[in-house]
Amino acid sequence: MKIKELKSIGVEKLSEIENKFYEVNLFLCDILNLNIKDILLDQDKEVSIVDENRFLEAISRRAKGEPYAYIMNYKEFYANRFYVDNRVLIPRPESEFIVEYAVNNYKNKNIKYLDMCTGSGAIGISIAKALNIKADLSDISSDALEVARENANYNDVKVNIIKSDLFCNIEDKYDLITINPPYIPSTRKNSLQIEIDYEPEIALFAGEDGLDIIKKIINNYESYLLPSGKIIMEIDESQSEVIKKTVDCEIIKDLNDLDRFVIINK
Repeated sequence: MKIKELKSIGVEKLSEIENKFYEVNLFLCDILNLNIKDILLDQDKEVSIVDENRFLEAISRRAKGEPYAYIMNYKEFYANRFYVDNRVLIPRPESEFIVEYAVNNYKNKNIKYLDMCTGSGAIGISIAKALNIKADLSDISSDALEVARENANYNDVKVNIIKSDLFCNIEDKYDLITINPPYIPSTRKNSLQIEIDYEPEIALFAGEDGLDIIKKIINNYESYLLPSGKIIMEIDESQSEVIKKTVDCEIIKDLNDLDRFVIINK
């Protein structure tokens, strides 16, 4: 089958996907190991049976709502590539702010650093790589920590893996702790995109108001920060007012002008 024939099939099968043309081209690039120019200019190129079947299987999975990142097992984040599967949350572009903040504030500093609720390790590994430091990565999920270790090795970053329910097994104090905790209110579960159904609930939801985990963090963080230490934490836009009443902090908005990040100082 030719590229143009596969493209036509893909677009038809992904008729309900908003960015169907983009995603079909992306699948073709990844599966055929070609760039977008090749895909667009050489549409009469014959595709091997093996690659044809890989493409059709991938398109079938995507049509059912499975996220692209899980199908192809990777996600780009802060110019780095991370392996992902359904053991971990897919890194979101907005979370790159946490990395940018850390890089801007700790460049050329040898800090003691922890990334809590690390999941795939995307935030922690990106910061450690950019700052050329070692990172402690912690998570309650052994499966997530396996993925994080694989990503650290792939990105050539030194890490210390800690299995911990928040601060339970954390023994050190840190200059910087980054946290992207579960924070989506469970009451919102049925209104989210179908892709969310493929991601681990433990990494997404935290009680009716989404604050169950954040409250535990706020109640316990002080013992784990060094003098002048800092926490950068991602939150849901609905939670900022409650959090500000609970702890002295700075709220930073995301690119959509929504309250998204909390900065807590020692």
